[in-house]
Parts: sequence; structure tokens; C-alpha cells
Amino acid sequence: MRKCPVLFVSFAAVLAVCFNGCVTVPLRTVTIDGQTCAANSGPATATRQLQKNFTVAAQARISVKNLIGPVIMTSWDVNTVDVAVETVAHGKDAAEAKALLEKTDVEFDAKERELTVRVVQKGKPVRRGGVRLLPEVRLTVRAPRGILPQVETALGDIRISGELGAATASALAGDITIADVRGSISATAQAGKITLHRVEAANIVATANRGDIEFDDVSARIMSRIGAGNLSATGVAGKLRAEVRMGDIRVKDPRGPVEAATTTGTVHIWLEREDLPGDLVATVKTGNIELSGPEGLRADLRAAVTQGAVKNEFHVEARGSLSASRVWGDVNLGGKVLKLEVESGTIELKARKTEKKKEEPAEQTFSQQLFP
Repeated sequence: MRKCPVLFVSFAAVLAVCFNGCVTVPLRTVTIDGQTCAANSGPATATRQLQKNFTVAAQARISVKNLIGPVIMTSWDVNTVDVAVETVAHGKDAAEAKALLEKTDVEFDAKERELTVRVVQKGKPVRRGGVRLLPEVRLTVRAPRGILPQVETALGDIRISGELGAATASALAGDITIADVRGSISATAQAGKITLHRVEAANIVATANRGDIEFDDVSARIMSRIGAGNLSATGVAGKLRAEVRMGDIRVKDPRGPVEAATTTGTVHIWLEREDLPGDLVATVKTGNIELSGPEGLRADLRAAVTQGAVKNEFHVEARGSLSASRVWGDVNLGGKVLKLEVESGTIELKARKTEKKKEEPAEQTFSQQLFP
């Protein structure tokens, strides 16, 4: 009996499939093990629920491999792993829905240092319009703190949260969200968004082929790459390296060195502090760089455009001659390196005025109140 392993090859956004003679349903499809597969649809529904508990060693690895459906993994204050499985099959009739349900199984392989949860298909596949139909399997895992998650899905979202250890997440078509994890992270999405919140790690590697990446309140050394999409980083502590082929990069209040590069797009930089926390380098081939910082910003500025112009509002003590396409010198006596380069486009440097706080009048003493 042949089982269909999780092998991610390609992704098609929409496929129109006709069933029951008259209804056309758009299906998102993925190629698994060389076969075009899609989440099933139809008026008839069959469901099955399963729950398992396992005991594993501290800092054991939990590997979850799903075909179609979400995977949610969280930490809890119990020394066992709880796995809840809900399988939902839709068919054009009750017989098709039941067949889809019966051909889907979940395998468990429990060892002291590793637990594997894998969704498999068995028997002759159910097809409609040349597409293999698969039910949606929803996996929810609760694990002790410090467990190391490793999650894969073909078509479905991944959510990992809580005080878990080093995590690996991979989705062919789906979003990945990781929050509150304490450990190094590797996240890969072929078609979907990657979001990391409140993460402390030594290293983070995030790669999206088609989709956005967002970092918020993250402390780590970050390497991120996007094929087509936008990258946003707010309050990142640690070195941030961002590479985008087609899309924008937004960096707000960086707390470490930054290297940001896009082939086609705009790099937006918002600085909160007058002193840069590290060298900041931004390069754009075709597009713009827009930087906003306090008027008291201190930096060693090196801004240049090959074809275009530099618009600057900061006070710069020039080194060499200034021109419409080149501004090079110390901003407010200098500081960390601020290197901005554009081949074709513009660089715009905006100086924000710092609002002075109004001093509140001191509280009067009792004698002052009597004898003003």
C-alpha cells in the first residue's frame, strides 16, 4: 500500500475544477510527490477527531509534517506532549467525503529524544478533473517548554508560540507565524508571509519566495531574503541583513547594524535615536531611499546616486565637494557609518525637529503658599 510522502515541488494559485456536472470551484493546488493535489470541496462533509499524549525527554525534537491544513504548536506547563487531530473531508456526495476520510491517516513515531507526527495518504487516490483531492487535517500540538519544533506543510499555515526552543518551519503555500520563542529560527515560505514577534535568538534565517516578512521586537542576528514581497523590521536588536529582489524594505528604530538591499523598490528608514546603534548600509538598484531621523542625528554620511539626486535636510560638514547626486561628510560631528547608494532613483534625507518637553512648575512649599 503506497503512501504519499510530503515532498514539496511546486505551487499553482488557482485551478478551476468542475464537479457534479455544473459547479466550478476554484482550488489552490500543490504538487506533492509529482502529483497535483488540492484541498477537497463539496456539499457533503465527513469528520474525524483524534487525540494522543506522549512523554518525551527535555529539549526533545517534535517533527510535524502535514499535507493540507494548519499546524499550531504552543508550549504549556505539563511534561507531556498533547496532539489533537481534526480531519475534515468535503465531497460532492457522502461517499466521496467518506472515501477521502478513510484514505487519510496520521502516523506517530515516539522516541525518547524525538516525536514524529506525519500525515499520509494510502490506497488509490480520489481524483476530480485530473486533480488528486485531499482532506484538510488540522493539527494542534501542546508541548513542554524548551521542546524543539520542526514543522512542514504543503498547503496550510504554521503557528508556533510560547517558550519553545530552536524552531524550523517550512510552508509551500501558507503563512508562518512565530512568537515568544527562545532559540534560533529557520523559516521558509514559498508563497506566504513570515511573521516573527517577541523572539530572542542567536540567529534567524527567514526566506520567502513570494510573500512578505515582518520582524517586530526581535533580538537576534537576522538573515532574510525575499524574491517578490516586502520586508518590515521594527525594533530589531542585533544585526539585520535584508535582501529583496522586487519589493520595499522598511526599517524602524533599529537597535543594531543594518544591511538592506533591494533590486527594485524603496528602502524606508526611520531612526528614533540621535546615535546610530551600528553601521547602516542601504543599497538600491532601481528605486529610492527615504530616511527620516532626529535633527541631532550623528553619523558618517556617505550618500550617492548614479542617476538621480540626493535631497538632504541635515547639517553636513562636507568631505570633498558636494553635488546634487553626492553628499559625503559628517552629520553633527559624525558617528557610525550611514552609507546610502542608489543606481537609478533618489535619496531623501529628512530631519525631524525634536520637540522639547515643557518643564512643569515646581511644587510650592507651605511657606511659599502663605507668603507668595
